[in-house]
Amino acid sequence: MMKKTLHDLLLHNDLTVPHQCDLKFGENMERFFALGAQESADNFTFEGITMSNRAEGKMVLYSGEGQIVFAVILLCSVIECLSLLEEDLSSTVKMTYRNMIKNETHYRFHMEGSHGKFFRDFVIDRIMHNEGRPSTHGNPWVLLYNWFGFQLRKKDKLELENLLKTVRNIECMVHIIHLN
Repeated sequence: MMKKTLHDLLLHNDLTVPHQCDLKFGENMERFFALGAQESADNFTFEGITMSNRAEGKMVLYSGEGQIVFAVILLCSVIECLSLLEEDLSSTVKMTYRNMIKNETHYRFHMEGSHGKFFRDFVIDRIMHNEGRPSTHGNPWVLLYNWFGFQLRKKDKLELENLLKTVRNIECMVHIIHLN
């Protein structure tokens, strides 16, 4: 078991959420609602993250994937809210996005299955399909992204930057397993 910040986990690994996974929506909604309401996330950790290395170099998440999915959605939502407040994002915000979410055409986070492309397009790239209406099979991501956006629009620039820093520095308890 090792400790890493969420920033380091995403910076040094391409994480993949397998098609069959338990995102624990209810539990994670409560945790992330509490995080968004607080000034900081002292003692807020991601526990039970288990992953293994695939042949192509990607790390597959076997547990704790819901925490990572929610964190990526929250990060993308915070960055969008900051971009609405200021035209030119600070270098810290740009670096956080590049290091944790997407570096040019390289995505650091992937989801397998039918939701994967929609998640990437809607959450990370903010591409709307069907003439501006989200696809129905992606509705959990739309609802969650919009819910975060609604909560975050009440915050000012300093609060959003502090939240970004807090999420970036969340401590992750990671266990890497080796499968034959």
